[in-house]
Amino acid sequence: MPQRLLTDRFCLSAKSIGAEAQTDYFDEVRKGLALRVTRAGTRSWSYHFTLDAKRVRMTFGTYPATGLAQARTLADEARAALEDGKDPRTALAASETFGVARSLGPAHGRRSQGSARATSLSGAWLPAHRKRVG
Repeated sequence: MPQRLLTDRFCLSAKSIGAEAQTDYFDEVRKGLALRVTRAGTRSWSYHFTLDAKRVRMTFGTYPATGLAQARTLADEARAALEDGKDPRTALAASETFGVARSLGPAHGRRSQGSARATSLSGAWLPAHRKRVG
């Protein structure tokens, strides 16, 4: 598990190492924050921490939908919740910052782009197809 200074340039070009299915690149700036890169090229943010003597990993979202600065902010909020004795997974679910990240994340994903494209094309559909699709 390599540790390095994560930058936007690196995040855009990061690749899984060798034959590994996925590689976690840990940030030198925020302890526990990692960019997970799969062999297929998917990049997602995760935060690793210990809770009740067990290692836990929580995911913030995908890159570039969730940027480096936002991932670091979410990691800071997770650490603060952990220091307050709370489980970051439940504490961040109620967090305003995480709510914004959650609402922005899917809008940049493949599914929503496809449904936005389908919606934009719906005017060109035949009436019978439009009824079936809804």
